[in-house]
Amino acid sequence: MRKSFMACEPRGSFKPAPSNSELERIIPSDALSFHDAMVRALPTPFHLTCFSKHVSPQNDANGLLTLWRFYGGDGEGVALGFNTRKLVAATSSIQQSYALSALYLDDVRYGADDGLRARLAEAPGLVEMFLEFIENVIHGRELDFRTRGQEMIQFIVLAACAKHADFVDEREIRLVATPSFPGHEKGRNPR
Repeated sequence: MRKSFMACEPRGSFKPAPSNSELERIIPSDALSFHDAMVRALPTPFHLTCFSKHVSPQNDANGLLTLWRFYGGDGEGVALGFNTRKLVAATSSIQQSYALSALYLDDVRYGADDGLRARLAEAPGLVEMFLEFIENVIHGRELDFRTRGQEMIQFIVLAACAKHADFVDEREIRLVATPSFPGHEKGRNPR
């Protein structure tokens, strides 16, 4: 990462990239600031719901009881079961019918695995936006995220579908939906 990061001075000359130790200090301390700044700048809300994948016939019949107890309020709440295959089949027609910028249904990635790294590699604009944010932090400036709509959606999806490795037994599937940005409904129902 260090090789690809060059902070540009206002005069047009380049200053050296931060050292590895500087990046190690900056990135963790400002990752939360990056997240918060993006969420504040979102032109549209995002919605998220979670499902758990059943891997055995017993799970299909009874659910994952530990999750039902935990998320269902230890018997005081309600937990619903869905056939996620039908949800996957319906996502395309839902996105075409309703004004959604994104409708994403996928397995959660647990821990910093190669799958998450590969997904980040498919979102170079997101990586560039984060590097731009770090550069602005170094220079004491704010980054205006409002012009980076596509990268913001990529960030929401990637962040929503990543979870700490200790929760791998939940085998989650997450559905992320973001309404279209104002003015981009293209004749689709905005509700």
